[in-house]
Amino acid sequence: MNSGLEVEHLEGHVASIQVRRPPVNALSSTLIIELGALLDDLLTAGDARVVILSGHGGRFCAGFDINELLASDPRGAIARNSPLIAVLQQVEDYPLPVIAAIERYALGGGCELAMACDVRVSASDALIGLPEINLGGLPGLGGMQRMARLVSPGKAKQLVLTGSSITGEEAWRIGLVDEVTEPGGALGKAYELAKVIASRAPLSVRAGKRAINAGRTLPTAAAIALDLEAIGAISVTEDRAESLRAFVDKRAPTIVGR
Repeated sequence: MNSGLEVEHLEGHVASIQVRRPPVNALSSTLIIELGALLDDLLTAGDARVVILSGHGGRFCAGFDINELLASDPRGAIARNSPLIAVLQQVEDYPLPVIAAIERYALGGGCELAMACDVRVSASDALIGLPEINLGGLPGLGGMQRMARLVSPGKAKQLVLTGSSITGEEAWRIGLVDEVTEPGGALGKAYELAKVIASRAPLSVRAGKRAINAGRTLPTAAAIALDLEAIGAISVTEDRAESLRAFVDKRAPTIVGR
């Protein structure tokens, strides 16, 4: 795609979306908008059950294209960022699980994009952070709020207000990433995880993601009511009945997505 995105359908009902804007895979407004359109297309074409988001050349994303920022009118920041924020919210709310595979760096907008994903797999030596304040700015794609929800508010403030970066190993320790690998291993681990999730009943996977997302800001009782609603919905699916029979029969279930 002209924007710098490439999609590939992998074995096991997994779709791979790769940012390809060498040398550092910087984001642009066009790329982000086209990412939203590409995600829409994946829901209606193909058989993907999980999406992996990565960067070309063993690099995730170094942030937003500074040349675009320099060329833009600063008075239009809110109008410019609003549709981009909507795409990252689309990633977070996407019916299919989205896994970020982080190598080398996920900085600025790249970190914000990774935080919108459901699971983050990072190489131990990758640099992760929100350095916008070093240029007199702030994270502009929802990153401050997502950071504060993934780590403690104090740690989020430390990272945002100093603009410092941390390694993938440290990000794993504080809960910012969910899996850490040796350098060069993030994409392979992400694919391994994606295939496991894709082998599960798709309606259950979607309902589980939806319930967890929707319940995060609710009181416990209200959130558990969402769990109950999800359980009721998937209890009558074909995959649920088949999985129970397969367990009793000591065989692998035949998952059909219904």
